[in-house]
Amino acid sequence: MKLSNLIKDNYVYFDFLRIDTMYYKIQYEGDWYQFPVSLNDVGNGTMQYKDKAILFMRWIRKAIEKKEFVKL
Repeated sequence: MKLSNLIKDNYVYFDFLRIDTMYYKIQYEGDWYQFPVSLNDVGNGTMQYKDKAILFMRWIRKAIEKKEFVKL
């Protein structure tokens, strides 16, 4: 899976919050994937229920590298 193809013209959706980690999901080629976003990384930022995937590229890349980008 190529990151640029995954995020191009795509959206992420908030799934749930657990302790200090938000979990978002993204659909790609008919399948849903989930990845974590640490609240420590967000700081004072505003997180939306639905947002452009390109804004989450940093966290998606990190999740893929750490094998935390999981198929649902």
